[in-house]
Amino acid sequence: MTEESSHISQIAANLAAAAEEQVKKIPEHVFVYHFLPLFTGDKPVSDATPATWERVAGNPFMPVDITDDKTGEVIYRVPSLYDIEGLKLAKRREGLPSMTHVLISMQQYARIKPSMGAEYLQRQLDMRNLTHVSPELTKRVDMLNVIFARYNKPLISLDPTGTKAVIDPNKTLNGPSTTDEPGLLYD
Repeated sequence: MTEESSHISQIAANLAAAAEEQVKKIPEHVFVYHFLPLFTGDKPVSDATPATWERVAGNPFMPVDITDDKTGEVIYRVPSLYDIEGLKLAKRREGLPSMTHVLISMQQYARIKPSMGAEYLQRQLDMRNLTHVSPELTKRVDMLNVIFARYNKPLISLDPTGTKAVIDPNKTLNGPSTTDEPGLLYD
């Protein structure tokens, strides 16, 4: 390895470490009570919204580490709300706004009503015919399924065409979900 390539490797390692330091952490009980329903589609038990989660994460492209309530050790990582790799595929098409404009508009709609923001984003992505299932999307679905399984929540499946993720209420690791009390199912 040359001195230059060694230097480049060190810079890359430093950048990776800096990015890792920026990942926020919250205790498991806070995530389960306030935010897990946002990801599972369950009825919220608090007034937390996707915008609240975004503030916790720092931005919608950052993951959040969930820590053990007693030890403070990281238990798992919740992936970011949005997949930056997937959005890179969303090239600007003539007559359509840029993805930056779409995300800003989506946030403005979500401030009015969260479902408006989600619907706007979905329409914009549909117009771009994004049907590619990237390895990153598969990894994100797997990460969420590990979290959902921990609390006996329905798992996410990619539909056969690979165009959307579907939550199947009958698909959990332990059969149909029978409780809304995730704290009762800890390891």
